[in-house]
Amino acid sequence: MQSSDIPGETMRSFGSAMRSHRRPALAGLVLVAIAALAGCATDAPVAHYPVHGTVVRIIDAGSRPAQLAPCLASRVGQMEEGRRFAVIRYRHWASHFTSTVYAEIPDGVTLHAQQDLEIEPARCSRDQLAVIVDNTGE
Repeated sequence: MQSSDIPGETMRSFGSAMRSHRRPALAGLVLVAIAALAGCATDAPVAHYPVHGTVVRIIDAGSRPAQLAPCLASRVGQMEEGRRFAVIRYRHWASHFTSTVYAEIPDGVTLHAQQDLEIEPARCSRDQLAVIVDNTGE
């Protein structure tokens, strides 16, 4: 009697063949999962169009550098010269995620906490400041 005539032997061979065919599919799923998780580890995408945000607080010369975000800590000299900056939070379009950005307040513009405005976001992690487009809150 040959090994292929034994019912248990045939099933074992069939099972190992099926497992070996599943390995490439499993490897593909693992690669897709890794790629998806890598997207979670990157910076939030920055909008290249104005978005609505809300002023969280104003930072000026009275703020201590140890409490500042990197993009503001590099501008301490400007703060000491009287420049003011706004901490602004905005919601990503079609999402529940929010981001915090920092913007220089232009001369002659008055902002206060909880004020709605329109900004062009930027990444503080890249030493970029957001730009205030419209501060009327409409």
